[in-house]
Formats: sequence, structure tokens, C-alpha cells
Amino acid sequence: MAEKDRSSAQVRLFEQRSRAKWALASHGPDSLPFAVQMLLSPDQEEREDGQMIVGLIGGDDDAIEKMVGLLQSTADPQIRHLLIAMLGERHNGRAIPYLTALLMDPRAGQETKQAATNALRILTPSGEPDRDAASDVRVEMGDWIAEHRGLHTISDDDREHATQGYGSAAV
Repeated sequence: MAEKDRSSAQVRLFEQRSRAKWALASHGPDSLPFAVQMLLSPDQEEREDGQMIVGLIGGDDDAIEKMVGLLQSTADPQIRHLLIAMLGERHNGRAIPYLTALLMDPRAGQETKQAATNALRILTPSGEPDRDAASDVRVEMGDWIAEHRGLHTISDDDREHATQGYGSAAV
């Protein structure tokens, strides 16, 4: 009898957790702060729940903006690196300017810059087999960098230097 009660309680707990995950995810990007905390949990099941919620939220423009907002509002390196990786994994080009800005930020540490580089590598084509798409991304990145440095135009040489390695086979 006790075994049956325990099994029934486990089923109820699983059902409650499932409903809670769906309820949280139903709030879309607004649920990201909670999902991020779940991803950092020492409990494996809670981390898995957080992954599921982030997956359900997806990578639309609102989600990207919310992730960037969280990234800009936290100083915790573990959360920042997690958010940077999530930006790359969403496969939404709207993250490129934010990640590029991290590379250009003199206050960003080497680990943060490496996380941003890794995320950009996920987001940008490797140059194989579509070198034209890679070139377009490099042009977009170079133009964004120029715009945010207060420059009106950027030479091809400057663009190449600013985006060195992106879209090439060496990446």
C-alpha cells in the first residue's frame, strides 16, 4: 500500500511540475529571468525544466530583446555567459549587434569576449558553403561597429579588420 501511495505521489508531482513549466513558459520572454535562475540551479531536474522553458520561449525578437536587457542589467559573470550563449543558440540575427558590442567593450573581460565570439560563430555562417551570406554578415557587423563609433562610413579595409575571421574557413 505504501509503495502505491508513493507512486501516486510521484505521478502527481510530475504532473504539477509539468503544469508549472507550461504556465511559466506561457508568459513568453517575461519568464526568462526565472528560467535563467533555474538553469543555474544545482538540481539537475530544475536545470532541465529551465532548458525546456527557454526552448519553449524560442528566439523571436521579443525574446532577444529580453535576453539583452537581462544581460545588460546583471553583473554576475555566470548569468552573463549563459545569456550570451542563449543569444547565439536562438539563431536570430538581431543578437549580432549586441554580441559585437561586447567584443568592442573595453570593460568586458576575456571570458565574456570569448563567450560573445562563440555565440557569433553560431549565428554567423562559417563561409562553407555560402560565402555570400557570410560576407553579408561581415558587412552588417562592420556597418554596425562604424555607426556606434560615430563614423558615417567605413572602408572595406576597416570592415575587414573589424570583422576579421567571421565568415572565413579559419573560424
